[in-house]
Amino acid sequence: MQFLCLITIGLFVAGPAIDPAFDLWADASVQDRLGEAEQIYRRDGPEAALPLFDQLVTEIQAGGDIVQHGIAVGFVGEIHWRLGNYEQAGEWLNRALALKRQAGDRLQQGKTLNVLGLLSWDLGDYDRAKAYFRQGADIAAELGDNRLAAAILNNLSLVHDELGDYHVSLEQYARVLKLYDSVDFPRGEGDTLGNIGGVHLILGHYEEALDYYQKALAISEQLNSKPSMSQDHGNMALCYLGLGQADTALEHFELAISLSVKTGMRQDEAFWLRGKGNALIRKGRYDKGLESHRAALAIYRQLGGKTELIEALHNMGELNLLLGDSRSAGAYYQKAIKLSREIGLSRGITFNLIALGELQERQGLFEEAAALYRQALQRAKETGEMSNWSLSLLHLARTHQAQKRFDQASDETEQALEIAREIGAAGLQTQAFYIHADVHRMQGFYDKALEGFSHTISVLGKTPDTDLQWRALYGKGLVYVEVGDTTAAISSLKSAIVVIEGVRDRLREERYRAGYVQDKYQVYVDLVRLQLATGQQEDAFSTAERLRSKSYFDLI
Repeated sequence: MQFLCLITIGLFVAGPAIDPAFDLWADASVQDRLGEAEQIYRRDGPEAALPLFDQLVTEIQAGGDIVQHGIAVGFVGEIHWRLGNYEQAGEWLNRALALKRQAGDRLQQGKTLNVLGLLSWDLGDYDRAKAYFRQGADIAAELGDNRLAAAILNNLSLVHDELGDYHVSLEQYARVLKLYDSVDFPRGEGDTLGNIGGVHLILGHYEEALDYYQKALAISEQLNSKPSMSQDHGNMALCYLGLGQADTALEHFELAISLSVKTGMRQDEAFWLRGKGNALIRKGRYDKGLESHRAALAIYRQLGGKTELIEALHNMGELNLLLGDSRSAGAYYQKAIKLSREIGLSRGITFNLIALGELQERQGLFEEAAALYRQALQRAKETGEMSNWSLSLLHLARTHQAQKRFDQASDETEQALEIAREIGAAGLQTQAFYIHADVHRMQGFYDKALEGFSHTISVLGKTPDTDLQWRALYGKGLVYVEVGDTTAAISSLKSAIVVIEGVRDRLREERYRAGYVQDKYQVYVDLVRLQLATGQQEDAFSTAERLRSKSYFDLI
């Protein structure tokens, strides 16, 4: 059973807080130009501002003002970090730190240490990131600067998010909001509200997360900050996807992608491309979804961000598994787990353990699959990742169903459904409805099975998931066979085939067209048998011919 909860893999674009406040400088014209360049940076994004800061670096260096030189160089480094040019960012930021230390400017040193921490966070070097943030925090405490202290504590909390320390990060974000409130800094408040939303998103609390993102968007729009609006729209899209509202999610993803392209923020662009791909997959548009994921993966590989690369590798694995290429899927998952262990990304290990378990399950290795699911379940419980907790239980239920341990499967499905309802995860709830119905079918409780399949199909009309849809229609058809309603069985199986071929016909790559149907051909076989049994020879011949088309022939 393929569960399309790619977005559970939990990933969001957090809004780091960078305090750009300037002191007054003797040379008003340079100060004004620095201020203007900064405004363009905050409003229109890093790409528009980079040429201005490059020019300022050259002019200020010629004038010999080391303080202003350090500030301008620091902005160039920060912009390269925003653009995903990590190697260049490191060079410029370290150069800026040296200049600011030479000038003895402690406040500016703290700001650069803050950005160096963010750079290390993106590169997956969490120990170094924490070291930079702590150095910056010491300076903020020394100077009594609440704005800098809040920015650094906010960003340190991002590291705790990556390591699964969500209770710690939520407590720290609450302190950050109080600090920002004391200095009246709405941009920092908006970033922090977005990050709190991000924790709730990771934990599967979609409605709570959406509320925080909407508040953050209101601040971003008030400040006319295109980079922040891109992040807010994209994160709202992730919430809508988690709530099963794929069309609304796509609208927000498109806004997020457009804004990130305009501002030159390629890392954000890649992230929203992945989200868009997942939404398209929900709607059965695997070809377009694959295009989006490939584009995102190419950007991540170019930029070198490890955390994002792990998530992109997982998404590609999920998609390849869905399309029948198990070998490629396994390779993506193994790469993702290896990289997750290297950088200590806890949730990266968890959701890829679930994925590897599904590979074992598809090969009929149910005990091996269950062992992997139990590992993932334990990790999810320890970190409080509710969506992965529910997903692990659903996979265990499917494994135990295959082993005819029906009571255990039902109990695990009930637990998963309770969690899914608690966090408002419509997709997980629908999967639980389907598994319940299929367990009832195998137990011979046909009335309950029909009710469950019908409910699943009804819900899927509001939250499209083509993979689950054809399975529910097929299950319903099998129940009708058992109760002797052949006419209803044929109708249900035909509907399942319509869904299958609706997806298959949109796939352009032949290997995926063939691979997609490898676990679905039994629907055709069962339909042919029913049609022959009821004297519908011509219809049976037509169904058989469709089964013998080139893709199916290659597969068989």
